[in-house]
Amino acid sequence: MHLTGNAGLRMRKPGKAIGIGCGISVVIGIVACFAFGFFFRRTLNESLKPVTDISRYQEIRATYWPSNMVSHFPVRLPSTASFHFHPAFLQGGAAIQARVPTSSAECASLLSSYSEHALAVYQGGDVNDHQNASNGIPTTFFYTGGTTDQKFPRDFSVLVLSAEDHDGGFAWNHGDSSGVAISTQRQEVVFWAESW
Repeated sequence: MHLTGNAGLRMRKPGKAIGIGCGISVVIGIVACFAFGFFFRRTLNESLKPVTDISRYQEIRATYWPSNMVSHFPVRLPSTASFHFHPAFLQGGAAIQARVPTSSAECASLLSSYSEHALAVYQGGDVNDHQNASNGIPTTFFYTGGTTDQKFPRDFSVLVLSAEDHDGGFAWNHGDSSGVAISTQRQEVVFWAESW
């Protein structure tokens, strides 16, 4: 049957309206996806940036870290200190580090005191070097060092004060460690904690 006149127009309008509605929905969906993507990317980028503002040190130390991992950290940092914190995200771990200048006598005293209780001591290097050593324990990178390779120079003694492997299978797949890195030559103490 062939429809003509007003009856034919009435039959085509609902189909045309549905098509226009679908088109508008697609456009709205695309705009929403771009807006969400922009917002999410911006938020993600902001949340992944390390915090280096010393004024946030006490809040981050108290809020984000169990006390047993940061009990050796100073309660407050002097204005001459360097600070680094990055939170855990998806499969990435969290790290906190404070680099504090001090006297060579204080460095020697701390090195002697911490050495008595250290699980491991390494000269320079980074977490990869330390973990891959014989009976190695993961440590940290030198986040506050300002170098591109983030390795501790050889004059730093990197001491592991606590370490726990949370995965019963693959060694050090999930865990945490904390400690200090001390250079009497540079008169600096780096307090660190990692969780991955």
